[in-house]
Amino acid sequence: MSEISGETTKSTLALPQEPLWERPSRYLAAGFLIVALVGLSLLLKPVFSMVAAGFVFAFLFYKPVSWLATRLKVRYLVGGVIFYIVAIILAILILIVGFTFFQQQIVEFQAAQADISVSEQVPEGSSLASLGESFDQAAQSFGSALSSLVSNLLNALGIIIAGLFLSFLLLLNLHSAQGSLSAWIPDKYRREFLHISLKMDQVWVGYMVAQVIYGVLIGIGSWVEFTLLGVPFPAVNAILTGIVSLIPTIGGILSDLIVAFSTLLFGSTVFTEMANWQFTLIVMLINGVITQVAYNFVALPIVSKLVKLPISVVFVGVLLGVATGNLFLAFLMVPIISTLTIFGGYILSKILGRQPFPGVELPDKPEVGFFSQLIIPKEKQG
Repeated sequence: MSEISGETTKSTLALPQEPLWERPSRYLAAGFLIVALVGLSLLLKPVFSMVAAGFVFAFLFYKPVSWLATRLKVRYLVGGVIFYIVAIILAILILIVGFTFFQQQIVEFQAAQADISVSEQVPEGSSLASLGESFDQAAQSFGSALSSLVSNLLNALGIIIAGLFLSFLLLLNLHSAQGSLSAWIPDKYRREFLHISLKMDQVWVGYMVAQVIYGVLIGIGSWVEFTLLGVPFPAVNAILTGIVSLIPTIGGILSDLIVAFSTLLFGSTVFTEMANWQFTLIVMLINGVITQVAYNFVALPIVSKLVKLPISVVFVGVLLGVATGNLFLAFLMVPIISTLTIFGGYILSKILGRQPFPGVELPDKPEVGFFSQLIIPKEKQG
């Protein structure tokens, strides 16, 4: 036995070892990798919105899919398929209801136009004829704006559908890659990278929670406002305002335009004697003030606290995201900046020869998150 053992040891030691790269070669490869990543990001620019939507959906659905698979005691793949089937069914039902509602609005719009347009029923040159011509012009403007809105909605719908499919593939790949990065990280650096991944989980979860809190608060507040003022379809307008207001800076302006569409057509259900355009201006003014105040004095502090960034940095990050002209990038700019801050602080600590996470202890069994699942070995994941 000893001879066999000795032979085995000798044969193992005799196996050829792959040569390690010299330091200049490693630096050159690192530089090439950075250039390749920059080039890849430029190539992905045309489909960035779809990729960003896929990432957001994958991040949001990671915990629900894991919970569903655990609850049903099935494999993760089965749980993911069940979750997405339910999500698709709900999306189809929402689209059907939305399409039906949209058709009703078109019918009511045409009826309102027929009732108010009096240009053909009064003498030319009279004030009523001018009013009818003005309404006809406004109706045509709204028609073109509506066509543009429908086009943008269809484009957004296509991005969402593609993003949902991409998120399904991402979740499957991430689950199969659980703990894969732990083999690439040297043991002495594994604790530090686990700290980084856990911080990234906290930042991204915190940001999404902040958006949900703000969206719900602004939606409830808008519903109260629209109900008291007599805005038509207060619940629908409040839901749309809560969703659109999540778009940094310009969300409040877009919500004003959405509300103005219904108020210009149907006026107020409370102040029935007020002209539609007067009521629209009042609602836009009140709604604009509420959304801007809520965003700057409610949303920004909540986001700042949950992503652990100063409010000034969050505000500048929001403006930077809006300046890119990409709504998805504008929405994700704050957590991206927070993530870069985490990596920047870690690298700076290493450069200065300091401990990047002094006095911070890891829990014995850390909660597995979207990013940390790649570093925590499978056997240590619950």
